[in-house]
Amino acid sequence: MKKLYQNPLKISLLVIAGLFSISAVSQNSNEQEFGIINLDTISIVSNQDKFEDMVSKIVSNGRFRYRKTLRHSKSVNKEYVFQDVHISEVEILKLFKKAARKSDSPEEFENYFFERKLYFLDKLEGYVVSGLYNTLRKTTFNGILDDWQSYH
Repeated sequence: MKKLYQNPLKISLLVIAGLFSISAVSQNSNEQEFGIINLDTISIVSNQDKFEDMVSKIVSNGRFRYRKTLRHSKSVNKEYVFQDVHISEVEILKLFKKAARKSDSPEEFENYFFERKLYFLDKLEGYVVSGLYNTLRKTTFNGILDDWQSYH
């Protein structure tokens, strides 16, 4: 121990090395905090993915049953976030049904949402919106009448 205290250059180098290691550790902790912030922003993007999955399940289901899906959504109680709008899956399904009931074409269906400033259909492809309209239209009274008239 006597030799360490006798050489001030060695002491200075040890102190400087210690300071560098402390600053490196603090930089790593700052980077880790930044990583957490990135994960929070990613969750909003995955919310859009979940919405698209819900819509694709509706469109791809050949025997879509609105009431059964609505009942299931009430029990699950999912909520979606689009920009600053928080909306439940139940409300989305009701809006889909109402828009399909009041529309005679996929364009009118899409315009229903734009007029109400609900822009969550923006991210969907045109053929998906058309498929969504056609699937939901079949569950409405007017859609059933249209289907019945096409057979006669």
